[in-house]
Amino acid sequence: MTSLFIVPESKLSVDATHYVRELSTQSLFNHLMRTYAFGYMIAQKNDLNIDMELLYLGAIMHDLGLTEPFADRERTFEIEGGEAACHFLVQHGYPIEKAEIVQKAVELHATVEAEKNQPEIALVHLGVMVDAGFRVDLFPKDLLQQIIEDYPRLGINQKMIEHFTYQLQKKNDTKLIPIIEAAKHHSHFSE
Repeated sequence: MTSLFIVPESKLSVDATHYVRELSTQSLFNHLMRTYAFGYMIAQKNDLNIDMELLYLGAIMHDLGLTEPFADRERTFEIEGGEAACHFLVQHGYPIEKAEIVQKAVELHATVEAEKNQPEIALVHLGVMVDAGFRVDLFPKDLLQQIIEDYPRLGINQKMIEHFTYQLQKKNDTKLIPIIEAAKHHSHFSE
């Protein structure tokens, strides 16, 4: 727990964190935590009454499709990651209705379509966008810097370009082209 945001401490949240941490590089794990932090703070800023565990699980699992063993599967990383997250959660006793919300958050995290869904799904997307350097005007600069100090970027832009380029080459996922270009040219944060 940090003073800026609260991480759910349920057994499922702890298990999901351990699972994701085992599969992720440190830079990817830090991105997942920043995504949650920014989504959490947007919810607090707007007095949203949300299921924090649901938001946390969506945020912490949103890039599962970029990790082994999911990155080499046939479908896009969002679809593979969403299915993997849902499967993990159901296997750990999470209600299927909630697991499917996490799955949808993972599948839509890189699209503006997420904003048309329930708050937990929209907040995962918004957290990703803030961490990518978009909509940073939602927060004071010192608050952004504190989150980055707690969870350093560790060259995440270059690593994401590498992940997305691999996905583009392996799966011909052309919707990644604008994301790759944005990652190359747009960031309000130093690496």
